[in-house]
Amino acid sequence: MFVGLLIAMTAQAQTVTELFRQGHEMMQVGRVSDASSQLFNKGYNVQRASGGVVLGKSAAADVRLATRISGAQQLDTVRMELRINSGVGSLSGELTRLGYQYKESRGGASVYQNGAVKVAVFNPYKYMSYKIGFFFARDKNAPAPVAATSGVKTITVNGVSFKMVRVEGGTFIMGATSEQESEAETDEEPAHQVTLSTFSIGETEVTQELWQAVMGSNPSYFKGSKRPVEKVNWEDCQGFIRRLNSLTGHNFRLPTEAEWEYAARGGKKSNGYKYSGGSSIGDVAWYDGNGGAQTHDVGTKRANELGLYDMSGNVYEWCQDWKGDYSSLPQTNPTGPSSGSLRVIRGGTYHNRASLCRVSDHNADFPSNRGSGVGLRLAE
Repeated sequence: MFVGLLIAMTAQAQTVTELFRQGHEMMQVGRVSDASSQLFNKGYNVQRASGGVVLGKSAAADVRLATRISGAQQLDTVRMELRINSGVGSLSGELTRLGYQYKESRGGASVYQNGAVKVAVFNPYKYMSYKIGFFFARDKNAPAPVAATSGVKTITVNGVSFKMVRVEGGTFIMGATSEQESEAETDEEPAHQVTLSTFSIGETEVTQELWQAVMGSNPSYFKGSKRPVEKVNWEDCQGFIRRLNSLTGHNFRLPTEAEWEYAARGGKKSNGYKYSGGSSIGDVAWYDGNGGAQTHDVGTKRANELGLYDMSGNVYEWCQDWKGDYSSLPQTNPTGPSSGSLRVIRGGTYHNRASLCRVSDHNADFPSNRGSGVGLRLAE
């Protein structure tokens, strides 16, 4: 048996290993599939948790499963990783970023820090035909995975609270990057380098209850306090922001298109997904394949790497920029053309096909138009 397995095993880890040997847990990054009912039949409770799930018998959590490494997860509490089919190579970049070293070996790999083995990684089901995706099994005494909450501020106005998430500035490639594949459109080209300063952006789209609290009315077609406000044009959004700023003393605004795309991609924590938060659109977005021809409460799909919700799907979001052609030259804090006829909208809607919900899709609308698929997200 691979020695890493012996190093990594605990009583709790044996529980999850047994489940895998029985083929009952089909874990794909960030969610548990329809194997849940089989787990219940075995006496396990399956509870979704921030960053993954918890498995336990009775009320006890025997094993915590986290779907990815994050700065908040200390690797010395990690007990083992199961990576099906493709090994663990895709983790090497993230491990390096966190200050760890990584070395592959027959049947698995090891994670080091300052020459000491922190985690023994193994892959006992390398030749199985189904693909589960990677996760970490942690013992129940280890801290649970922590969502990306650092730098989150809560603002309350007229009894309604909303959150703004700090996005650390950085440099990224904007536009038709490789993961967008053949779905990238010509107006997403050329892909180009953009450097941004630090800013904050709304954790969710502006809700109907927030719009109501600020403006005293709700123009939305699909009513629901936690649903995104829609039927608002670009000028309406400017009026809302002016009033919100006067009530709160903040300097809210619409995000620039570059800020929006950087945040949707996950900023410095980006995993290079096609959609905001994942490569499987049904996990992260309301779109024409699951939207039921209507909007949905914000924050009910999986968040992206920054803890932002619904940046793919639900409703389009107005940006500050006029629509224009991209340049191949590197740019710093771009704000788009100085004039134009169309304002940028980003993210796609509940009634769009998946390709329009990609993080690089470059769409626009007349600033006077009000549609049931267009809302806004705040920046500061």
